[in-house]
Amino acid sequence: MDKLKAALTPLLIFLFCTLIGYVLSYLIFFGVDGQLKLNKIVSKAVLILLVISIYPTMRWLKYSKEDIGFNTRSIFIKQLGQGFVIGLLTLIPVLITLYVLDINVLKESADWSVLVVLKRLIVAIFLALLISLAEEPLFRGVLLTSMAKKIGLWAGIGISSVCYAALHFIKPKIVIPYQQVGFFDSFERLGIDAINNLFNADILPAFAALFMVGSFLAIIRQRMGLGMGICIGCHAAWVMQIKMSKRYFQANLDSDWVWLTSPYDGIIGPLVAFWMFFLIIIYLGYSRQSEKLVK
Repeated sequence: MDKLKAALTPLLIFLFCTLIGYVLSYLIFFGVDGQLKLNKIVSKAVLILLVISIYPTMRWLKYSKEDIGFNTRSIFIKQLGQGFVIGLLTLIPVLITLYVLDINVLKESADWSVLVVLKRLIVAIFLALLISLAEEPLFRGVLLTSMAKKIGLWAGIGISSVCYAALHFIKPKIVIPYQQVGFFDSFERLGIDAINNLFNADILPAFAALFMVGSFLAIIRQRMGLGMGICIGCHAAWVMQIKMSKRYFQANLDSDWVWLTSPYDGIIGPLVAFWMFFLIIIYLGYSRQSEKLVK
């Protein structure tokens, strides 16, 4: 019964947040007279509700902040910095490779003035921290902890990583004109579109890369115990670098190596998947060797 509860909890929470998010989005959409796209409102609303659901889910499952990986404030801040450095060191080789292989090229229109770059960097770091503070406690915190305790560590890492990757694609893209928006039919159309996006074969390269990213963070989280700060810092550094790269670089579709990325963001793709898999193998090998030396 406990295993079934652990397995169904993420799905039930997602469905509940989706339903509530759609109702709120519907009200917001008509409240602003259709000035915002309904599909965009739904995507943001569901994500926000998922983040808000973290605390009540912790209470329901009887988890403390330590259970989901949070340490004391001072240690958390230290880990945040350590994780940020790890994130920089692990993604910079990918960005360099993309540039050397002429996959990503400089934007001719990019503004490289110091003040503009600094402003964009600060904004990118702020947004990256917000995203990481939202996603890490959800996926590498509550979800991974629940899965690992009830159905095993590796199954938990796999399921939480699949859910993490899936959330990036189960988003409706269809734009419904203001005059055609109805409560039930629009919900059906948006839902079908979101599911179709998730099962679109074109997303497989990016999905595989995000799965490996989630697995890397999950393994760090489990190996570090109270290491949520490491995960958040690492995730934030990746997001910041991707945002800055998209500001100053663009995909070169004529490159012979363009298949190493994907249309998702011009960076995430097979190269990232292979690189993260390599880093996981290295990290696990190093951890086991360290454990043998301690014994």
